[in-house]
Amino acid sequence: EMFDAPMKAPASCLYGGVCCCLSAYTQRMELLEITGEPYIPCGGLCGCGPCSQPMPKECMCIEAMLCPQMAASANRFMMHTRFGFENTPCDVTLMQLTSCLVCLADLAGCINCLAPLFRELGFDFCPGEGVPPLPVEELRLAADCAVLTVSGCMYAQQQIELNEMKGMDYGGPPSSIL
Repeated sequence: EMFDAPMKAPASCLYGGVCCCLSAYTQRMELLEITGEPYIPCGGLCGCGPCSQPMPKECMCIEAMLCPQMAASANRFMMHTRFGFENTPCDVTLMQLTSCLVCLADLAGCINCLAPLFRELGFDFCPGEGVPPLPVEELRLAADCAVLTVSGCMYAQQQIELNEMKGMDYGGPPSSIL
């Protein structure tokens, strides 16, 4: 369970949250080494175009640096589809709450940006002219903290599972997944 990961592997949790680019890269390398698969960008989540084809492993650096959250999600996707790993209800709740916080911060930014237009249309509850603006920066900081915290917990949870699998023979995805 992702909720328990910080207590079981605090160093991995910190590494996954603070060094999310590097942790996504190293974890993908481990996954590819265990499965023997070629590198496919985003773990195969993007099923069309050049991102659906095998590429040199050096391209993984680009993915991890430019899209660290996508890379981390792709690692989770690989854990699910190659090893039968499943999200717990707690895992799903943590990821959903984090996504809601990110959406709330974005929505607050849009409302603040569009407030002058809303006021022109007669909505006097909008930020400006006596109504304080929404705390967009604070919401974005809270959302960033939540994303990095959940990323760290996700990395640690997956790393615990990977460490348990090292030394075992990988026989392909479980038949229940195929």
